[in-house]
Amino acid sequence: MSAKRYDLEQQEQIARMSTEGGKSGNPIAAELGINKNSVYKWISQYKKRRGIPILSSPKPAVNKEDKLRIRELEKLLKDKEEEIAILKKAVHIFSKIENS
Repeated sequence: MSAKRYDLEQQEQIARMSTEGGKSGNPIAAELGINKNSVYKWISQYKKRRGIPILSSPKPAVNKEDKLRIRELEKLLKDKEEEIAILKKAVHIFSKIENS
């Protein structure tokens, strides 16, 4: 059994469901039983033909100071997680001693 072929008009109609209807490609693909990659490709092609900007998730710009601060916070978080693990073990040990 071969896959159903969609002509350009049908592809554009499906793409409009996303661009004008505000739905993302995944629910449209699931609703219509179409491969999600095909739907996203049709949306992209539709936007290119119409001159609509194709927005992707841009990576936020992170400067050196932010990277340094992130590293410091990650280290602090790791240290705190280790402290919590040690305290949990201590509580467990002391609760055994009291119950004895």
